[in-house]
Amino acid sequence: MLGFRARETAELLGLTEDAVTSALKRARATMDATRTPAPPPLPPGSADERALLERFVAAFTELDVDALVALMTDDVWVRMPPLPFEYRGTEAVHRFFTALNAHRRGIARMVPVRANGQPAWGEYRRDPGTGVLHITGVEVVGVAGDRISEITRFEAAVAPYFGLPRTLD
Repeated sequence: MLGFRARETAELLGLTEDAVTSALKRARATMDATRTPAPPPLPPGSADERALLERFVAAFTELDVDALVALMTDDVWVRMPPLPFEYRGTEAVHRFFTALNAHRRGIARMVPVRANGQPAWGEYRRDPGTGVLHITGVEVVGVAGDRISEITRFEAAVAPYFGLPRTLD
């Protein structure tokens, strides 16, 4: 759970590696048994999915935290690998985006792509000196039913894997 290997955990707790592995398997089984399955996502490319994603992009680019959070599941998860920042639940996500808005420059364009079948966008911001749009990251969202269940932001270095150029005119 904290990134330790079973061997390391066993050493820390004074247990055998087998005991740690067994406890981990039991814990995972208990969590799986109590977890409510997420509703299936909207069909890719459907009118309902397009409407949800248009509302998401509008709220995201307009920095409208309340509208953004209203589109999310109660257990939404926001993360930014490889950084260790993760926010779970609408309260934490609301606080995160509210704090972030004070430091965000406006997003000039979101270019849609797909990442492993999920909706995603290349996020571009305008250079105030040249007017050129520069990619600043890739946003990938998970959809559960008619809600956003996850937002994962990747650094701009992954953009070429999605066919996204570094700059746009």
